Amino acid sequence: MIGTVTSPSGAGTVEFGIGIPQVQTGPGSDVGSLRRFLVRAEALGFDSAWVMDQPIGTAPSLEPLGVLAYAAALTERIRLGTAVILAPLRIPVALAADLATVDRLSGGRLVAGLALGGDRTRYAAFGLSPEARVRRFEEGVRLLTLLWTEPSVTFDGEFWQLHDVSVQPKPVQRPHPPLWFGGGSPAAVR
Repeated sequence: MIGTVTSPSGAGTVEFGIGIPQVQTGPGSDVGSLRRFLVRAEALGFDSAWVMDQPIGTAPSLEPLGVLAYAAALTERIRLGTAVILAPLRIPVALAADLATVDRLSGGRLVAGLALGGDRTRYAAFGLSPEARVRRFEEGVRLLTLLWTEPSVTFDGEFWQLHDVSVQPKPVQRPHPPLWFGGGSPAAVR
């Protein structure tokens, strides 16, 4: 069985995850095959299943949070994660609600992976400039955690201003789903 493996030295465990197929082209890419894939991944003992965010592009890729909501309905144990959501291209209030919904529907199995994304040309399609993307990312992450942990949020930031805004329901996981950050450059790693 594939799943969590304890190292021979007893130093820890290794967990196995799998990417959820999101590209929908050709034979075998219907909703039935996606359902069979998810059920089989859990039956095989995978610890987690992951989606990626491709907001624009030529590949016919399903929206990641919709796929995770579908996966939550079909599975009971496997953790569900985003690898990664391009957070600066999203509105934090909407993203907080969407991620909280997946966490609720999955019974608290969400891992929220977030990143800047390496392709700066995407920003124009969203009416945004890539120049302030790091500050936008950092402010968005602060807002996510506030919206998940506070009854209501008043916030006066560079990009978003909120007055007494509440996102309900809150995620199942407390204080919030685990946040993982993706990045390949030295600055992103810092």
